[in-house]
Amino acid sequence: VLYGSVTSRVGKAERFLFPGVLAAALAVTGLFSRRRRAIALWVVTLWIATELSLGINGLIYPVLYNNVEVFHGLRAPARAGILILLSVAALAALGVEVILGKFRARTQQLVVIGAIVSGMGVEYFSRVQLVPLEPPPAIYKILEDEQHVVILELPVARPEALAPMPEALYMYYSTTHWKSLLNGYSGFYPKNYVLTLETLRNFPDEAS
Repeated sequence: VLYGSVTSRVGKAERFLFPGVLAAALAVTGLFSRRRRAIALWVVTLWIATELSLGINGLIYPVLYNNVEVFHGLRAPARAGILILLSVAALAALGVEVILGKFRARTQQLVVIGAIVSGMGVEYFSRVQLVPLEPPPAIYKILEDEQHVVILELPVARPEALAPMPEALYMYYSTTHWKSLLNGYSGFYPKNYVLTLETLRNFPDEAS
């Protein structure tokens, strides 16, 4: 709510890395901590995480991708941004320790902590847009007692337009019966799933 109109134009989804002014200021303050080893650990972690989050546009990730096979399976390198925020949080904690060290009275320290928590509450306040869902249709209760069934929910997504797709709702409804479901939802689509959607394009023809 506080920064949305400004920061929404800088980045998108996983490319949002702004931790807020207060957290950043506390992290910088943390660099003045006496815990030199902790500072070194989190600064190095911050740098590595930032580099990894750049994916093929960075320096480290292309080397790892070409030489370490497990990195072929990482779908979204930008999610290393989580480690960036973790590093900022750790440095910010050191910053809070530095600030509290300036006050000997317990009451003063509590006031400082209260001010920091309140400030972050203002910075991180958000209005989540929720979408109401209808309760699962009654047919799902019937499926609950069926044995050895595989369910196909219709309509299916089109292979050339996989997002947005209705499969997320189908998977949610499947929690009422827990039967095998031909539909699926993820950010990764196996080739055989795309082929299945292609075959189902003209349902109920003979091929489908």
